Amino acid sequence: MQHFAHNVSILKKQLLPHVRFMATVKADAYGHGAVEISKTALRAGAQQLGVASFEEGAVLREASITADILVFGALSEEGASAALAHRLTASVGSMQDLLWLQEAAEACHKQARIHVKIDTGMTRLGLRHIEDVVQLVQVANESSRIILEGIYTHFATSDEELFELLEPSDQENGSTIVPFVEQQRMRFEEVLQAVRELGIIIPIVHAANSAAALRNPRYQYDMVRFGIAMYGYQPLPIVDADLTLHSVMAVRSRITRIVDIMPGEAVSYGRTYIATRPEVIATVAIGYGDGIPRDLSNLGRVLVNGQCAQIVGRVCMDQLMIKVTDLVVQVGDIVTLYGADEGCGSILQATEQLDTIPYELLCRITARVPRVIIPAENLAEDRQ
Repeated sequence: MQHFAHNVSILKKQLLPHVRFMATVKADAYGHGAVEISKTALRAGAQQLGVASFEEGAVLREASITADILVFGALSEEGASAALAHRLTASVGSMQDLLWLQEAAEACHKQARIHVKIDTGMTRLGLRHIEDVVQLVQVANESSRIILEGIYTHFATSDEELFELLEPSDQENGSTIVPFVEQQRMRFEEVLQAVRELGIIIPIVHAANSAAALRNPRYQYDMVRFGIAMYGYQPLPIVDADLTLHSVMAVRSRITRIVDIMPGEAVSYGRTYIATRPEVIATVAIGYGDGIPRDLSNLGRVLVNGQCAQIVGRVCMDQLMIKVTDLVVQVGDIVTLYGADEGCGSILQATEQLDTIPYELLCRITARVPRVIIPAENLAEDRQ
């Protein structure tokens, strides 16, 4: 957890003085273990947590975490009741959402805390039209059962567009190209202006994920929802050399068997790898049932005793094989699938090979893989 606490500390320094730090811990904290990650984030200075569902929020409450928790996902009638039962803040993206929360709050004589979700271009969840936002905000503000705490949107391309396109640019034909992230910000500003004209003050305005927060302070508003950067991965297409993030998760297993094979012998299902010379093959106790993509068959590279080894044959459900012909290894040696900062045994190499993103590979690691937590040191008093 030392790497995670370090990352949170580094990211806090990128925020404007008034900006709150939300730690996004959905999908079991991107596969890292939501309870321990949440507690460490709060001790390291995060003020709030974000999850995808009311079930995820309930797990944190059952672990005695008392910090504010925002649920990003869609609301339902059952979800409204869960929000009140577990003191979770709901995202509201329709009038029906608001009515469910009002009814649930009336039934238990409590107040429901909400953040209004605005769809400025993600086309996923949220209110799309200003007049709908105005109507909902007015109703929420007048309700004795609703605490109108926040309003937010989500950028679709903040981690993709080049820095050169951050600001509107004039082209040769005289037209102006406005990057989509900036188009979304301007739409969001129109919504915020309409709310201000109502004379209603919403305390927490937020829009930025890791990428948006780091590329320009104007996207930070009152709070930033940090996600992938906390777990040690640069969210921007151009790496900031001054942002020294460290990967938090390492996925390791052990060699369980070593065998010599002759030319013409095959490895694993489908005989997709056939030796062309005498070779040494090691079996590793991990497979796609643990979250290692089958697409890494005959492609992925792992780290053994500081040496690079190629995955050969198809990745099996519980095991995979690597070629160790020219390496010094023995049964019981540790194999690093993910954990190196780059190159062999790194998530970054696997994402390049598979044309995917670190988020996906982290979240793929299944529950049957034991999580061994290495405690962080020298953290401040627990703030949860």
